[in-house]
Amino acid sequence: DTFYDQLAEQEPGQRQEMLETYLQKQVATILKMAPEQINRGNQLGNYGFDSLMAIKLRNRLEQDLHLTLSATLVWNYPTIGEMSVYLARKMNLPLSDEAAEAGAAESAAATPAEEPLLEDILTGIESLSDEDALNALLNQ
Repeated sequence: DTFYDQLAEQEPGQRQEMLETYLQKQVATILKMAPEQINRGNQLGNYGFDSLMAIKLRNRLEQDLHLTLSATLVWNYPTIGEMSVYLARKMNLPLSDEAAEAGAAESAAATPAEEPLLEDILTGIESLSDEDALNALLNQ
């Protein structure tokens, strides 16, 4: 079973927790931190998440969840709570109303991070060496 299959088999009320735990692990791996150090309500930018890390996360999510996602995913849905609600909707996997509201409330209470402009992200991507760009695309 893929992660998507496991998620689809869960009851709506359990999907939020499962998806948030998954996202927390993916973010922690990219940041080289323990998952417990990642607060699900904090904006990822507060942990030093940059555009290359955002691309790595997006690539992992696309592969595991069978989705096509925007390069600006992390900036549009900057907390694990917000991102999990968005991803569940994109996969047509309903969450319980309580779980969706909790994700939104968690995001509202999070400390704001400076949101990079799309131009800054694109400049960062353009400045990558061919090798770094290839590694980012290959999710390494």
